[in-house]
Amino acid sequence: MYTMKEVNQVKDEIQQQAHAIWTAAGRRGTVSAGTGFGKSRIAVMEANRMFMDGSLPSMNSILLVTPTEKLRDENWPKEFADWEADYLLDRRYVKLICYASLKNEKGNHYKLVILDEVHRLTDLAAEAFKNGEDDALTTFFSENLADAVLGLTATVPDSKREPDKVRIISQVAPVVFNYSLDQGVEDGMIADYEIRVIMHTLDAKEKYIPGGTKAKPFLTTEASHYEYLEKQIRRHRMLVAQAPPAKKASMEKLAMFKTFDRNRFLYNLKSKTELARRCMKHMLGDKRTLVFCGSIEQAELLLPGATYHSKSGSEAYSAFNAKKINTLAAVQAVDEGVNIVDLDQLLIVGFDSSDRRLTQRIGRSLRLRPGHKAMIIILCTQGTAEEKWLEKAIKGFDPAKISYYSSKNVPA
Repeated sequence: MYTMKEVNQVKDEIQQQAHAIWTAAGRRGTVSAGTGFGKSRIAVMEANRMFMDGSLPSMNSILLVTPTEKLRDENWPKEFADWEADYLLDRRYVKLICYASLKNEKGNHYKLVILDEVHRLTDLAAEAFKNGEDDALTTFFSENLADAVLGLTATVPDSKREPDKVRIISQVAPVVFNYSLDQGVEDGMIADYEIRVIMHTLDAKEKYIPGGTKAKPFLTTEASHYEYLEKQIRRHRMLVAQAPPAKKASMEKLAMFKTFDRNRFLYNLKSKTELARRCMKHMLGDKRTLVFCGSIEQAELLLPGATYHSKSGSEAYSAFNAKKINTLAAVQAVDEGVNIVDLDQLLIVGFDSSDRRLTQRIGRSLRLRPGHKAMIIILCTQGTAEEKWLEKAIKGFDPAKISYYSSKNVPA
């Protein structure tokens, strides 16, 4: 068992190694490392070095781009303060903006551009990477000069599933350093973990889901309704394949909506919510637990008054981080840019096709502290799209740390 002093020494050495590799790559590249690695320190380290070397001639010499206002206004200023480099912000050497504003940057010369959560580039700033021709991807730097580019991410996009993101990152800041969660566990930088997957089954008995038409309504089961939704998806995909070019785009949109219908159905399964209640009954106690839900409705059903999502205030989140409450239900509000204090375990009730999001959620529980081993419980609905989503999401984790159970093994 490492002492915290030894852990910090190891972390410092690996951070220095990542910085050295980025420097050797021509000071243009992305550092990929999971939660707890301290990626932000590498950016602060480089900014501080540049100031000490006299490489920052004027205000706004460094551009730091974030996906959210919270990261821009709260998290990053705190990072600079924690590393005693807030003078760089006070003297305005660093300009902080969000990706949504990146397209407005024109005619500037930056000594360093820091791209936080660089995998968000395509989502929020695709227009900043076009040069006016619809089919030609260039980079933001065709209209702005940058002497160095540092990308930061916890999860590198998959080249098969997200080729556009991979192409843009490769152009702007190709991955030069990749540090996995399991490497972090082996080096003693992040907590050890155990993942338990509980296989849930669709209810084939209770008829509570509305079906049919206004003229002929009826109620059906979860299993029957899921089968119907899958048939609708297959039918619309077939229509897309057969559609003439003029109608293909509209047919693809209809097929996408059918997929959304299926996903929303999975996020709100009554039987899965009940299984989550059973799990919570046996796993909570005094353990600090974050419950990831598929929808706001599900979060409010499971933990009314202790939720944090797009329609809630931040009172419950603040109380959880202040250790006034030990359980918090969230949907997507804590996926990025939020710090969770001393988390013991996760209950992941709802998840989607984004393997990156699930990896980030698991990473929330892996911050190192003495004696901590993270427990991650994932509820996966058997025979549905969730099985494929989960398989992709956990393929990078150590199989020896993953075990599977039937929902029948969870006591009532």
